[in-house]
Amino acid sequence: MTERINRLLVVDDNAENREIYARHFRDAGIDVEIAGDGQEAWNILCARDFDLVITGANLPGLTGEQLLKAMKVDDRLAGIPVLVVSSVSNVEVVSRMIDIGADDYVQEPVSPQALDLRVRIVMLKKQLKQREHLHVERVEKMARMMEEVILPMGIALSTETDFDHLLERIVNEARSICRADAGSVYIRTNENTLRFAIVITESLGIHLGGSSGQVVNFAPLPLFDRATGQPNHHNVATYVTHSGKSINIPDIYTAEGFDFSATKIFDKQNNYRSVSSLTVPLKDNNGNVIGVLQLLNAKDEEGTIIPFDEFYRLVVESLSSQAAVVLNNHLLVQHRQKMAKIENDIQIARRIQTNFLPNTLPVVPGWELGGRFQPARDVAGDFYDFFLMMNDRRLGIIIADVCDKGVGAALFMSLTRSLLRAFAMQAHNVNWAESLFEMEDPRATLKTVGGRLAIRANALKTAVVNTNEYITQHHLDLNMFATMFFGMLDPTNGTLVYINGGHPPPMIIAPDGTIRARLEPTGPAVGMFPGADFELNEYKMEPGDMLYGFTDGVTDARNPAGKLFKEDGLIKLIIPPLPSAASLLDRVDSALYNYISDAVQFDDITMVAARYLPEQSE
Repeated sequence: MTERINRLLVVDDNAENREIYARHFRDAGIDVEIAGDGQEAWNILCARDFDLVITGANLPGLTGEQLLKAMKVDDRLAGIPVLVVSSVSNVEVVSRMIDIGADDYVQEPVSPQALDLRVRIVMLKKQLKQREHLHVERVEKMARMMEEVILPMGIALSTETDFDHLLERIVNEARSICRADAGSVYIRTNENTLRFAIVITESLGIHLGGSSGQVVNFAPLPLFDRATGQPNHHNVATYVTHSGKSINIPDIYTAEGFDFSATKIFDKQNNYRSVSSLTVPLKDNNGNVIGVLQLLNAKDEEGTIIPFDEFYRLVVESLSSQAAVVLNNHLLVQHRQKMAKIENDIQIARRIQTNFLPNTLPVVPGWELGGRFQPARDVAGDFYDFFLMMNDRRLGIIIADVCDKGVGAALFMSLTRSLLRAFAMQAHNVNWAESLFEMEDPRATLKTVGGRLAIRANALKTAVVNTNEYITQHHLDLNMFATMFFGMLDPTNGTLVYINGGHPPPMIIAPDGTIRARLEPTGPAVGMFPGADFELNEYKMEPGDMLYGFTDGVTDARNPAGKLFKEDGLIKLIIPPLPSAASLLDRVDSALYNYISDAVQFDDITMVAARYLPEQSE
């Protein structure tokens, strides 16, 4: 009939009612005590524990209302559910009792079925209150743990400059939280293996790696099956690496689905018994698992080995998240300032991204340059760049669009932009080669002459190819790529050598507004395919011509009704007069602003323009 009721107190001044209620619940196997007035009920409550009180409203001596008030101010009795049974004439009294804290009421006469239903409702309310109370306690406990333990630990870890000491602190801090006897950190060395970086087992006096000076001689764990190439899910550490989820095992000797044979061999050799296990992923800022933290044998205050509590699993995960940021910083960017928090502030990220865009454009005699950048969110995946290269004899022009939007795209954008710049600037000092070709025919093209032009064109192609290879080699699992137009312009004669990696074709616009040419793709998006081929192409701009490049955020702009701006809308804006590169950018920017109106900007909007005006050259 009822659940979670072992002992029940029935209080009623009507002896017949008392007996009926008592007999009904005793038949259900419940221990029932009875009281005929409020004072007797109080004495019984003070002497014994009860799961539920069923009471009348008007009791002799100590009334039902007075009894309830006394219970609610007593810490031991306040949590006992109270069901009021009363006649319709006592509505006001019952109402006051409900306000005081009675859980429910039922009117007399009451059938056994109706009484059972009310009891179930009252006990369900009790369960819900208990769960809510436990949840609140859990949240408050987590908040205290975050404030008093996790955040200070994260700050302390961020100040650690030595990699070995950092590993040691991560393991020991995590062990201390759960009173774990053993702890290990695995580092993901590449896409294929996990290596042991540090192993500590307190009870055995084992300390390998870290500051110990002792080498961890355990074999690395393969992340993929060498025969099939499938992910290795047999080992719990490799499974966590692939899934990115924590695994909490109460007893590894009875666990199913994972191979603990190596652990059992270790136990046998060292007269040890591995019992409980908690394995947590260490993720970098992009959510990639860069390592694994594993703890063994949690202990209670008496030192008995126990399973890892789910609360402490959350705490260890919080610590691991902070530790992974610092660990990743040590592994990948040791020259940068160590990160002390997990998530970057969005406004700081936007300012950082803005610094990747050119603050001022190069001053190139005979050319007008312009660019526009409007992210759809606080940070974006678009970017553009103008920079001098080839000993300041050529102008690099880049416009690119990373797939997706937001923080992930912005991080990938910064990687792509930095790689392109770095590889392009590697060809900075080529005087030794150019000195072999002192004379250059201004009419020469990429197709008619090699030599000096070929050297410069190769510098452009090398930058794009190397960028593509780096991204596909190290970050192919991110499934991110960037469409990109990279042009290398000779300012003296308007010759443009370019690669278009899957980007919307830039336009060459004549002074009268005619679109002379579209610079179509010469290869796929950067970062999409390893070993991709990027062909070079060339265009000779005439005086007055303008190069106009844009990302698909221009043509995909949407009005409040969801209708796309499309290329037709863009081409309609390319009408004379076009007094300057900036004027065209302003015209398109203003038209898009009015078109989007109060709709949410769908995609990042980026544009570049370069106008050839040789008569302005000194």
